[in-house]
Amino acid sequence: MAARTTDLAVTAEGALTRGLGHVDGQTEALLHITHARAYAAVGERPAAACALPAAEDPPQGNDAEPGTTCGSR
Repeated sequence: MAARTTDLAVTAEGALTRGLGHVDGQTEALLHITHARAYAAVGERPAAACALPAAEDPPQGNDAEPGTTCGSR
Protein backbone atom coordinates (compact mmCIF):
# COMPACT_ATOMS: atom_id res chain seq x y z
CA MET A 1 0.00 0.00 0.00
CA ALA A 2 2.93 2.39 0.58
CA ALA A 3 3.73 2.53 -3.13
CA ARG A 4 0.15 3.44 -3.98
CA THR A 5 0.10 6.16 -1.32
CA THR A 6 3.37 7.58 -2.59
CA ASP A 7 1.87 7.50 -6.09
CA LEU A 8 -1.09 9.46 -4.70
CA ALA A 9 1.28 12.10 -3.34
CA VAL A 10 2.97 12.39 -6.72
CA THR A 11 -0.42 12.56 -8.43
CA ALA A 12 -1.61 15.25 -6.00
CA GLU A 13 1.54 17.25 -6.63
CA GLY A 14 0.96 16.97 -10.38
CA ALA A 15 -2.64 18.10 -9.96
CA LEU A 16 -1.43 21.08 -7.94
CA THR A 17 1.08 22.00 -10.63
CA ARG A 18 -1.57 21.81 -13.35
CA GLY A 19 -4.30 23.46 -11.29
CA LEU A 20 -2.50 26.48 -9.87
CA GLY A 21 -4.18 29.56 -11.23
CA HIS A 22 -6.98 27.49 -12.75
CA VAL A 23 -8.88 26.21 -9.71
CA ASP A 24 -10.59 28.04 -6.85
CA GLY A 25 -8.97 28.38 -3.44
CA GLN A 26 -11.02 25.63 -1.82
CA THR A 27 -10.03 23.11 -4.49
CA GLU A 28 -6.38 24.12 -4.20
CA ALA A 29 -6.53 23.72 -0.40
CA LEU A 30 -8.06 20.25 -0.81
CA LEU A 31 -5.24 19.25 -3.17
CA HIS A 32 -2.66 20.48 -0.65
CA ILE A 33 -4.35 18.50 2.13
CA THR A 34 -4.48 15.36 -0.03
CA HIS A 35 -0.80 15.83 -0.86
CA ALA A 36 0.14 16.17 2.82
CA ARG A 37 -1.97 13.23 3.98
CA ALA A 38 -0.51 10.93 1.34
CA TYR A 39 3.01 11.69 2.55
CA ALA A 40 1.96 11.27 6.19
CA ALA A 41 0.41 7.87 5.43
CA VAL A 42 3.77 6.48 4.32
CA GLY A 43 5.67 8.04 7.21
CA GLU A 44 7.27 10.87 5.26
CA ARG A 45 6.68 13.36 8.04
CA PRO A 46 8.97 16.17 6.79
CA ALA A 47 7.26 16.17 3.38
CA ALA A 48 3.83 16.11 5.02
CA ALA A 49 4.79 18.93 7.37
CA CYS A 50 5.91 21.02 4.41
CA ALA A 51 2.81 20.35 2.33
CA LEU A 52 0.18 21.01 5.00
CA PRO A 53 0.79 24.74 5.69
CA ALA A 54 0.27 25.46 2.00
CA ALA A 55 -3.39 24.43 2.44
CA GLU A 56 -3.86 27.18 5.01
CA ASP A 57 -1.90 29.89 3.22
CA PRO A 58 -1.06 28.93 -0.37
CA PRO A 59 2.01 30.63 -1.87
CA GLN A 60 1.21 33.32 -4.41
CA GLY A 61 2.71 34.23 -7.77
CA ASN A 62 5.94 32.60 -8.91
CA ASP A 63 6.37 30.90 -5.52
CA ALA A 64 3.19 28.88 -6.08
CA GLU A 65 4.89 25.66 -7.18
CA PRO A 66 4.22 22.62 -4.97
CA GLY A 67 7.18 21.46 -2.95
CA THR A 68 9.00 24.78 -3.06
CA THR A 69 7.91 26.11 0.33
CA CYS A 70 10.19 23.77 2.32
CA GLY A 71 13.07 23.38 -0.05
CA SER A 72 13.75 20.53 -2.42
CA ARG A 73 12.69 17.00 -1.62
